[in-house]
Amino acid sequence: MEIDSLYAADDSCQMQLSSRGHHDIESFKKACEQFLREWDERECELDTNKVSQTYWTTREPEDHETLVDEGDFVYTESNKENGFPVTIYTDWLPIHA
Repeated sequence: MEIDSLYAADDSCQMQLSSRGHHDIESFKKACEQFLREWDERECELDTNKVSQTYWTTREPEDHETLVDEGDFVYTESNKENGFPVTIYTDWLPIHA
């Protein structure tokens, strides 16, 4: 499973971890922990209660939204009919430990 880090658009130096598709919660948690170890050698145990499965869609950013990474779109919560499945770690994490 591929873990993506999404950077906060508010200059708070935070990121949220996600993966396209609805994944087993424990497997997703372990993949996020591995991602953080590889990111900055961070050792932590994430809380499975903070893993959520939902649907997202993309839209163009509004004028006040600045994006650090790819910048062509932002994710927004959607419904099953209009979005794609995603598993997310709902807490925002510091970019660097």
